[in-house]
Amino acid sequence: MGSHRERLLHLNSTWTKVKGMISLIQDSTIALLNSWRNIVEKEGGLADISIDRGRNFLEAKSLQEAASKKGFAIGIPGMRHLPTKSNREAWALEKEIKALILNVVKERREAGFENDLLQRVLEGAKNSNLSQDAIDPFIVDNCKNIYLAGYETTAVSATWCLMLLASHPEWQERIRAEVLDICKAGQIPDAEMIRKMKLLTMAINESLRLYPSVLVVSREALKDLKFGDINFPRV
Repeated sequence: MGSHRERLLHLNSTWTKVKGMISLIQDSTIALLNSWRNIVEKEGGLADISIDRGRNFLEAKSLQEAASKKGFAIGIPGMRHLPTKSNREAWALEKEIKALILNVVKERREAGFENDLLQRVLEGAKNSNLSQDAIDPFIVDNCKNIYLAGYETTAVSATWCLMLLASHPEWQERIRAEVLDICKAGQIPDAEMIRKMKLLTMAINESLRLYPSVLVVSREALKDLKFGDINFPRV
C-alpha cells in the first residue's frame, strides 16, 4: 500500500513539473512555427524546410555522438583510472562534452536572457549555495540530461510516432479530429487539454512499445553497495 502511494505521489510530482514547463514548450513551438511560416510566405506559399540545420543542432548532435561513445565504454571497476587507450579516449570525450556545453553557456550569457530550459539551469546554478568551482559541473551535468536524455529520446520517439501515423492514416484522422475537438476555435493546447487527448496518448504509448527510444541503461555505483551476496564497489 505504501509503495503504491509513493508511486502515485511520484507521478503527481512529475506531472506538476512537466505542467510547469508547458508555457516554455508553447513559446518554443510557436516561435518555430512562425519561422517556418515566414519562410513559406517568402517562397510564395510553398517551400522546402530543412529542420536539421543550424549551429545549435549540430552542436547537440556532436554532444550526443561523443557521449554515446563514452556510454558504451564499460570496463572492470578501477580500470578507468589507468591511462589505457580506451580510457584516454573516454577522457578526451569527456573533455569535448564539457567544452561543447560550456561554449553554449558562454554564448547564452553573452546574448542575455532567454526563456528556455538552459536559462533555468543557469538561474538555478546562480541562486544555489554551490561554490564557484561546483557551478560549472552542475551546469554541465544538467545540460547533459537536457541534450542527451531529453533531446535524443524525444526526437526518436516523435519520429517513430509520426512514421506509424503516416502508415495508418485512419488513426491519423481520428487523432486529428480529437485534437480539433478539444482545442476548439484554434486554441493553443495547454496541460489540461493534453491530458484529455486519449487517442494521441494511445498512439504515443504504442509507438514507445514497438520502438523504445532507450535500448541500454547503464548505472554507476557512487558508493560501495551490497545487494544480497553481491558487492558493488564505488566506481
